[in-house]
Parts: sequence; structure tokens; C-alpha cells
Amino acid sequence: IEGRAVYLASVPVTPSPDVSYETRLVATAGTVETTEEIATFCAGGVENCELLPVGRAGAARGFLERTPTECNLWRTDGTSAGTVEVRTLGAFCASYLWAPVSAGSRVYFFADGLWASDGTDSGTERVVSPELLNGSAQFEPGAAPLANGDLVFALNTVNSGAEPWISDGTAAGTRRLVDLTATAAHDATT
Repeated sequence: IEGRAVYLASVPVTPSPDVSYETRLVATAGTVETTEEIATFCAGGVENCELLPVGRAGAARGFLERTPTECNLWRTDGTSAGTVEVRTLGAFCASYLWAPVSAGSRVYFFADGLWASDGTDSGTERVVSPELLNGSAQFEPGAAPLANGDLVFALNTVNSGAEPWISDGTAAGTRRLVDLTATAAHDATT
């Protein structure tokens, strides 16, 4: 970010054999003098806590802090003052992180549904929720951003298989592009 590398470092805070870790956000321009710890997460070695990068939203980088009790979206501009919690996403955060994709000024990521964020609380929205799909869907890898900032992705449901969807970063602007099941049924009868 602006000439600085920002990365996550796991640091042991208790000795072996029951070692536990804190995760520290570190920024550097490549010298000892420019290297600084920006923030600490999972302080004191919180068990089952991890940070997962979700990509860029504008000039900032985003990441998820996942603990046993909640999932929080953060952003950083590479400084302590510019590292802030954007939003608590809820008590559940997926056990895996669907490959984050940047599209225009937004980043899309999976954490208990498909989310889009521009790095602000008001610009962060779950665009497809498991409840909408009766909890029977999964997102397929290989989402593709379009030049206008929309995202095309495959959503795989029990009833319709993997079909193409598109999102403009809002729930209202997220929809199935083509009902391949209906098309296949029509093709089979003609």
C-alpha cells in the first residue's frame, strides 16, 4: 500500500508444547526503520482465531478476523490510525474463504454468504445469503470481474446445479443470469 508491504505475522505467546499465537499486522518499506507493527489480533493467544486476507477495496486492504464467536471485517491503509474494523459480519464465518475477487471499487468474498464491500460499513452488504437459498448452495471458484465492476460467479444448488450469477455489489442487483435447468428441460422436450 503506497510503497509499503503489509502482511500478517503469527507470533507465539506461550511456550511449547501448548503454543498459542497472536497475529500481528505489520507494514514495511523494506528497512528496519520503516517496519512497524500496526495492530495485534487474537491477543493473548485466543484459541481458533485467525486472520484471512480478502483483497483490496479501493486503496485499502481488507481482511477477516475469525474467532470462535464472531467474524469481523477490517481494513487497513498500512498505518495504525488507518486500521479499523469495518463491520461485524456475525457469529458464523465460513470454515473456508471463497477466493476473494476485486471488481471495480469493491471486493467480493464468502463468509456465511457472498459479501461485497467498498471498505466502509455502509458499503458492505451480504449480496447472497444462505437463507435465500435455503442453506443448500455453495459458491464455485473462478468468479470473474467485469469492466463495469460487476462480478460473474457460479452458484451451485442442489436443485439447479452450478449456474451463472451476476452481482453489482448489492442484494437487489444480484441475480441468476440464466436458468440452465429450465433451458436443459426445454431442450430435452424439443
